Amino acid sequence: MALAGQRRLLEQFRQKNLFPAFRGGFTAVARDESRHVLFGVKFLRDMLQQDASYGEVIQAAVHTYAPAALDALAPDESAIRAARARGEDPWITQRYGQRSLAKKLKVIGLNMPLPDVPSLPTF
Repeated sequence: MALAGQRRLLEQFRQKNLFPAFRGGFTAVARDESRHVLFGVKFLRDMLQQDASYGEVIQAAVHTYAPAALDALAPDESAIRAARARGEDPWITQRYGQRSLAKKLKVIGLNMPLPDVPSLPTF
């Protein structure tokens, strides 16, 4: 989920052309974090292939932590109306995090329901 937050922060700074040096460094940090996540996904896939009972452990962890992680990506209630007025999608980061987690679970070999996030609003 951290990658979703990093992505959104970098996107906002790029759009506003803010902090070019920070963006360069933070892009490298996000790239490195992405490699760590991919290693973890591969590790979990390998463990699940060795012993299917690890699937229950992974699912329990997702059920425990995914709601809080997705909530952390949710827009502040006070910002939703303003974002919608600008024609922006206030839940884009939250949906990105959910889709990203679903893709990683699929690579691991699990298909499970994830917490709901608001759908793409119509403007």
